[in-house]
Amino acid sequence: YKLVRARSYTPPPKWLALKGKSGWLVVLVNYTAPHMPDLIETLERELWSEYVQTTSPIAKARYRRLLRVMANVSRLLTAAARVKAGEANYTTLLSEARGLSTSLGDYEILLGNLTDMLEKPERLAHRLILVPSEEAVNVAYQVNGTPPTVNVTITLGRVPGDPASWVRTSLIQEAVGVAVLRAPLAAKLEAPHSALVDDFVSIRAVVESSSKVENVSVRLLYPHGLAKLVEGEDVVNFSSLEGTLELEWVLRAVYEGDWRVAVNVTCSAGSLRVEKTINVTLPPVVPRIVIPSSFNISITCVDLHGRPLGGYLVNLYENKSGTLVASALTNESGRVEFLNVSRGVYLVEVTDGLYRTTSTVCVFANRNLTVIVGRARLAVRVEMGDGSPLPLALVYVRDENGSLTCAGFTNSSGLLVCDGLPLGNYTVSVRWQGTIAGFSRVRLNSDKMVRLRGVVRRVTIFVTLAGKPAAGATVMIYSSPGVLVETLRTDERGSAIAYLLPGTYRFVAVKGQYSASSTVDVRTTRLVTLNLEVSSSLWLLTAATACLWLLTAYIWHRKTSYVYRERERYKRLLQRLEELYARGEIEDKYYFKLKQEYEEKLNELSRGEMV
Repeated sequence: YKLVRARSYTPPPKWLALKGKSGWLVVLVNYTAPHMPDLIETLERELWSEYVQTTSPIAKARYRRLLRVMANVSRLLTAAARVKAGEANYTTLLSEARGLSTSLGDYEILLGNLTDMLEKPERLAHRLILVPSEEAVNVAYQVNGTPPTVNVTITLGRVPGDPASWVRTSLIQEAVGVAVLRAPLAAKLEAPHSALVDDFVSIRAVVESSSKVENVSVRLLYPHGLAKLVEGEDVVNFSSLEGTLELEWVLRAVYEGDWRVAVNVTCSAGSLRVEKTINVTLPPVVPRIVIPSSFNISITCVDLHGRPLGGYLVNLYENKSGTLVASALTNESGRVEFLNVSRGVYLVEVTDGLYRTTSTVCVFANRNLTVIVGRARLAVRVEMGDGSPLPLALVYVRDENGSLTCAGFTNSSGLLVCDGLPLGNYTVSVRWQGTIAGFSRVRLNSDKMVRLRGVVRRVTIFVTLAGKPAAGATVMIYSSPGVLVETLRTDERGSAIAYLLPGTYRFVAVKGQYSASSTVDVRTTRLVTLNLEVSSSLWLLTAATACLWLLTAYIWHRKTSYVYRERERYKRLLQRLEELYARGEIEDKYYFKLKQEYEEKLNELSRGEMV
């Protein structure tokens, strides 16, 4: 058949891709086919119309055969809806399918010669697509008349790779309903295909999770009677896993045989098992000559999430004697390298001075070892009573023994991050103005964030002078006992922000000779307004100053006047005269004469001073 008219009854999809620095931006416009039962019903109605209108017996026979085939096909195409409505069952559908299979020849001939059989095909088929297969030829029509409703789907996507492949995959998913399922775990097992007895066999497993999974357990399964595990643990547990995890074991071949080595991974989302066979044989009759040599060991220290741990001390001990062989600090990439290490089994110790992690390594070649240290990150977010972040809050993190493991001040976002904390139970407390504003107990088994909502209140102080914002005013905050809590200065808008614990405070604002004060309970008030005015104490201060000046002038006058000095001089002479007379050093006549003169002079000076 000349099946060259391959035209769809829906417009073809269109797409546009724009290339950027990090990938492609793709816009896909796809036209969804009309509802199949509607198309079938319209097509059958048109065929019946042609069948009724034709007068040729041969044409009627052809239309009758075509209607019979279409009726059978339409019942099968609507089988899902019929079963759901209770109109068909398995027996009915099987019978209809068998009936169609007996007329495949007629079906193929009718569809292949459809344009020749119809007297007026343009009235029936507006667009036609024929798809031949091994046993049948499928046909699809778009009928004339009122066009059926066609849905348009517009998809916008960011594609890092080939945009054409993404468009092709999207069209297939929309056309045939492909369900894309992602397995929670994927694993790869690397091991040699063969080994000799007494060899060290290195086994490496890579486990990758598409999303975060909990309670991950990785178990190495091997023939215990044929091999001996000399490095690594046969079971490794993790509280959570997100991303890629690499594990390595070393087995010593004890007996020959076909080993069946497997890695079994279980988690909260399911389980996975990867197997591999290793053929272990006896060494050749001629013994191998083993030349002693030394190797290099590269050790990388990471935490539970694969982040490098720098500044950790790595000690390398001989496993049997416990002799320290080498020691070094990890760099910022968490790596340390030991050169020229002799063949043997060694104990690797990683410590930060307080906590230690050990691992065993078998050195028979250059080794790259990753030591997972039980460390995690604890992020503390401190919030105020309304949920907003509290900056510059002092945070203490203590372990179960009460030892301080981390301390610091929160940043502008209210965050404090403590890296490299050992797993365990911790108490997190927040102090503000010397008082505990909140605390929480946390069990750290992975990276966690703790939110502490304290009782601290954010209070805004607004200071005005003559109805305008008073910039640069000094604001002093006193607690109820009268203790100065904080001193602030207003900004250009005349406002200042204070973070206070619940209670009653006295707010005092001062700018030059102007001042204002107010007592406020911050548990109910978040905005304090202070209007600066001339202080009443200023007048008292002025009067007191004037009095002090008058008193000073009077004293100065008394101290510096001539009458005052003369009067004081005669007082001293009279006092001296009395002392001489008392000692009998002056006669009576001179005593009475001088005393009379001094007293008369004093009386005269006193009258002059009064004047």
